[in-house]
Amino acid sequence: MSTPVYHIPVMLDQCIEGLAILPNGVYVDVTFGGGGHAKEILARLEGGHLFGFDQDSDALANAPQDPRFTFVQANFRDIKRYLRLHGIKQVDGILADLGISSHQIDAPERGFSTRFEGNLDMRMNQSAEFSAKELLASADEGKLHKILGMYGEIKNAKTLAQSIVAERSVKPFTTTEGFTAFLKRFAPRGKEFKYYAQVFQALRIEVNDEMGALEEMLLSAVELLKPEGRLVVMSYHSLEDRLVKSLMTKGKFQGEVEKDFYGNLLRPLEPVSRGAITASEEELARNSRSRSAKLRVAKKNRKMSQNTFKNKLKEGSSPKGRSGKTIFSWIEEKFDVKRILGEGVPVQLVPPVGFVALLALIYIYSNLRAENKIREIDKAKQEVADIRADVTTLEADYMKSSMQSEVSKRVAVLELYELNEPPVKIELPKK
Repeated sequence: MSTPVYHIPVMLDQCIEGLAILPNGVYVDVTFGGGGHAKEILARLEGGHLFGFDQDSDALANAPQDPRFTFVQANFRDIKRYLRLHGIKQVDGILADLGISSHQIDAPERGFSTRFEGNLDMRMNQSAEFSAKELLASADEGKLHKILGMYGEIKNAKTLAQSIVAERSVKPFTTTEGFTAFLKRFAPRGKEFKYYAQVFQALRIEVNDEMGALEEMLLSAVELLKPEGRLVVMSYHSLEDRLVKSLMTKGKFQGEVEKDFYGNLLRPLEPVSRGAITASEEELARNSRSRSAKLRVAKKNRKMSQNTFKNKLKEGSSPKGRSGKTIFSWIEEKFDVKRILGEGVPVQLVPPVGFVALLALIYIYSNLRAENKIREIDKAKQEVADIRADVTTLEADYMKSSMQSEVSKRVAVLELYELNEPPVKIELPKK
């Protein structure tokens, strides 16, 4: 009887190519598992070293007996701390094959699969206290709704969360078979197995805090990588891939990429592959797990320190803008810095003087803009004062015109009265 394969590595050749392995380099496989990727990395090392991380104690049995290899039984979120314990501050490459291994899926007692009867466990670290059974028994309706909707992308997440809370008060969920039978009532017809897989994925991510651990590992990887060091990450669902893509392309998990004064992107990593790499048709036929895999590769950007910047100034060079021409050379051409300084001035002084000239121009331009703004404000104030004076004059004219019109009306009424009324007859007293 043949021994079952612990795990078939996905896109093995593409991962090794993405690492661009140096024979004497230091590398880290943060998801050691069955050791498939690690074996190929070791085959390309001569004086280098490989560290393999895995929180699952079952993976220890696959660790090779090789002085160039060190197995670390820990969550990859703690990669920086454990590497420092081994005296490692920087590495040449980091590989991460996210998700769960074939061994974990095929072990019924682990509770990762809907195909087998087993306990509702789903812990990648078997010594951890919190399992899927505890999660379903303790989480309130709001939390379950969030977990199912966010991590499983379940359309009827709210209804399912309400039903889980109601059902567990009558009968707690303890086995994968019992929980799957409960889910059957809510699964779309003809898509039951996909629905079960989505729910199990959501619970697994929450139990193991996979998204939080991934964020911490990625941020640590950026710090640990040497300049030009490679980060190779393979993900199996959109939530993971979104985090990896954002960090590689934008340098952060949310928001837009920032740019410097010259329009250059400010990000610690630079994507090597254009977009995600997917498995070939041949591999898809050989390994069905590779169907949802997305591989992304990035390298660490070389940081330009202040000293490096000063050295480049001394050499007469500077960072380039979008046009490909340095800002110093542009100033030198426009203002003829050499002629101003004299023919005997060292060439090394030209860029710094040009930089000072640029600062002076910015200062003058800012002052001119401020003066123009002050003139515009004064002009606007004068216009407002003129308008107010005109309004006052118009009001006076209107009042005067109104009074004259009223007097004219009263005079006309009196005249009309005198014309229509008979003269008053005055009788003198008789003597």
